[in-house]
Amino acid sequence: MDRRAVLGVCGALALALAGCAAYAAWPRGSSPITEAEAIEAFRARSGEGTASGGTAADAAVAPSLPAPGVYRYTAVGEEEVKLGVLPAETRVYPETVTVTVVDAGDGCFTASLNLLEQHTEETIYCTGPAGEIRIAGHRKHQQVGAMSPTATMDCDPAAILREGEGVLPMACTLALAAGPANLKAEVAGSATSRGAMTVRVDGQEVEGVEVEIAYRLSGDITGAWTERLTFARESLVLLSIERELSMNGLAAFTEHSELVLASLEPKR
Repeated sequence: MDRRAVLGVCGALALALAGCAAYAAWPRGSSPITEAEAIEAFRARSGEGTASGGTAADAAVAPSLPAPGVYRYTAVGEEEVKLGVLPAETRVYPETVTVTVVDAGDGCFTASLNLLEQHTEETIYCTGPAGEIRIAGHRKHQQVGAMSPTATMDCDPAAILREGEGVLPMACTLALAAGPANLKAEVAGSATSRGAMTVRVDGQEVEGVEVEIAYRLSGDITGAWTERLTFARESLVLLSIERELSMNGLAAFTEHSELVLASLEPKR
């Protein structure tokens, strides 16, 4: 048995022992993150007091970037999460979720997806001088019982959209810290521009551009991840997020989700 196989077995045993010891006391289920909670967290993160209120209509932001604040989305979907020999946890998403946007500087912004208290994500999107959009980093936080695994993905090349180019290659590394086990996967993918479209949001017609990102994973975690993102052409607000995800291995995740922007005006 080679070294990698030995480490994999040891990791599985460590997860099993830790899980068996704590299983009876583990919290289960899922809890939504309300819009009010998301707004409070945004104010704390941006240093604003609770008396500010209102929307971000008059916020000073860089051109072609979303206004900072909390955006509301209608949501449909569910996920299943499993670590080692522990039982799988299935969670249904609430009918409304939020995405918190903050300025990350240098033509970048961080979009934090608040699916559940047990599942949040941060993705950094950056713009380029030729209308390019790239993913500068992605982090996924899960809670599975008493464990809080975090997955971090970094890509190079990382462009998902570039004017005049239909398909862009992507090469990424996914690292998962899952309690006593650290897992790693190589991610090969491509981003395909689906062109311009008009999206109706809260009674308004918004010009958007759609991109489909397809990833395939190999290593300690295998599987596929497809994501369709629609950005507002002028502001880069995410108009919709659709995802199909299936990852297998010592850590296993499946997800189906469809998020549609309910209001163009973020709350602060």
